[in-house]
Amino acid sequence: DLLFLKQLNGYEVGHEDSSEHDRNGAFHWWLKKKPSKDELMKLVRLALIDPDQFLSEDIIRYIKKSSHFDRDVDALIENLRDEKTQQTRRASRGLHRDQ
Repeated sequence: DLLFLKQLNGYEVGHEDSSEHDRNGAFHWWLKKKPSKDELMKLVRLALIDPDQFLSEDIIRYIKKSSHFDRDVDALIENLRDEKTQQTRRASRGLHRDQ
């Protein structure tokens, strides 16, 4: 509720096209609350599905600085990155076959 109200108060008509600003703000809001390991793992999953690659990598850097960051969280990051890479390769191969 607090995050929603904060973002609602900062809303300006016409800024819908730059939602990455709000997503970035939400990630940093959560990270400032010193999330638990479980919450960090959820943030990792959200960060890695974000369509903005630069935002995603920025958030991962901050997650790695968190006090609850550990080998399990790092392993999740690497596993999800590997899955994403494999999906991209499969999609790319599918595009080449269709041409």
